Amino acid sequence: MSNFVASRPNLTGPLYWLGAASFEERCLGSARVLAEFGGSLEAGLIVDYATKIEPGGAGQELRAKYRKALFDSLPARDLPLQAYRFGPMIGALESIERSWGGNRATTLVVDATCFTKIHSVALGYWLATQRCVKDVLVAYTRPIEYGTEVTNVQARGRWVETIVAPLGFDPQLTSGETTGLLLLGHEGSRLRLAVDALEPDGGLAILAGAEDSALTRISEWKNGWLLGQAAEDGIDLETVDFFSAQAMRKSVSGVAAQARAANARMVIYPFGPKPHVIAASFYAAVLAPRRSWISYPVPKSYSLTYTSGVGLTYWASIRLS
Repeated sequence: MSNFVASRPNLTGPLYWLGAASFEERCLGSARVLAEFGGSLEAGLIVDYATKIEPGGAGQELRAKYRKALFDSLPARDLPLQAYRFGPMIGALESIERSWGGNRATTLVVDATCFTKIHSVALGYWLATQRCVKDVLVAYTRPIEYGTEVTNVQARGRWVETIVAPLGFDPQLTSGETTGLLLLGHEGSRLRLAVDALEPDGGLAILAGAEDSALTRISEWKNGWLLGQAAEDGIDLETVDFFSAQAMRKSVSGVAAQARAANARMVIYPFGPKPHVIAASFYAAVLAPRRSWISYPVPKSYSLTYTSGVGLTYWASIRLS
């Protein structure tokens, strides 16, 4: 898996697009880039989540607006998908091969910008384990600002449940010690609930290093409860470049080795930026497929101010032989 870069992607040959409509305008990012550079889009799937947005009226209007814009710009069809289930997302990804008849000359473009975190985990796992397509481009469009999660705090009951589950379908360990891979972002209260559900016995917490450091500052603030006690709890801290899949590989490798030495599960707490979540899940599936788990609180709703603005679109390539 390559690092994420903002340069123009290589768009040779036919393309198949997969992404999610959202109340966030940045869901249009990769579609706009493809239209600008004349990518040869043959078909696509637009995931439509029935997630609750607060305030509801304005949120639904924005999602309908951007959903229409996607359908106007892409030769795609609708894909209703439950937002917080791992298996159906894997099934949707596997159906892509059947959709184009197994034409391995086709490049799959996956815009993960507005996938739920659990579906970003599923994408990383699928990319590491599937063999149905030859070339995959993963797109991610940054926001201009990361908004507040005021309407999604644990104290106000905005969580439905916490899912603790294996990353793959053939787990080796179902109990015992836990080595954590904690991906830190702007959802600190959500991470705290995930840790409360399954507390790690040690591991690594990763902050996202970004060009403008805005996300790093927000992540430090939102996750101050963890950073202040990390050393005492046996959790190391690293800052990994926002877009460096290769640096994430090194970090995951170290945590996987720590988990093997302790005969422990490696549990991913997937609340960093999507490039971190996808790369961590990808390398967990490569390096510790039967040892990897996730801890994931399901939100009851999303705030309309979750993020704002449309930044640059970044691309990572995965080439399968």
